[in-house]
Amino acid sequence: MDNFFYRLKNERVSSGMKQVQAAKFLNLHPNTYQSYENGYCFPPLAKLIAISQMLNVSIDYLACRTNVKKARDLSLQNLAFNLKTTRVKRGYTQRETADAVGISTVSYQNYELNNRTPSYEHFIAIADFLKTSCDMLLMYPKGVDLYGKLCESSDLPE
Repeated sequence: MDNFFYRLKNERVSSGMKQVQAAKFLNLHPNTYQSYENGYCFPPLAKLIAISQMLNVSIDYLACRTNVKKARDLSLQNLAFNLKTTRVKRGYTQRETADAVGISTVSYQNYELNNRTPSYEHFIAIADFLKTSCDMLLMYPKGVDLYGKLCESSDLPE
C-alpha cells in the first residue's frame, strides 16, 4: 500500500541513495531520517521541501495525493502568501479553514502571518480543504500546475 513512508523509501532506493547519504544531504542524524522512512514521524515542512528536492519529486507525490512525480521550485517563504491568497479565492474565512483542519483560528492565523509553520498533517489537511496541491502552496506566484501545464494567472495565487 502506498503511503508517505513507502514512497519516501522507494524513491530513495530508486535513486541509489543510502539512508546515511540522505540524512547527510538533509543535515539530519541518520536515526531521524530512518524514523521518517519507518513511519515513526513526519518531517517538518522545511525538511519535506528539502526531501522533495533531494529526490526530485513533488510533495504531492510523496504524500500520495498524485502519481505525478514532477518536482517544482518550492520555498517555505511562499507559504503564508499562498495560503491567504488561496483561502480568499476559495471564499473561506480563517475560522472556517482552521475548523476544517481541526486547529485553532490563532494557529491558522500564525501560518498566514508566517509566524509558524504547519505540521505535515495540518499542511496536507489545509491543501485538501482548499482543494489545491501542496506544491502550489509552496510555489512562487507564477509556475506550473500539478500536471505539468503552464498555469493561467487566474489559477495561481496572486
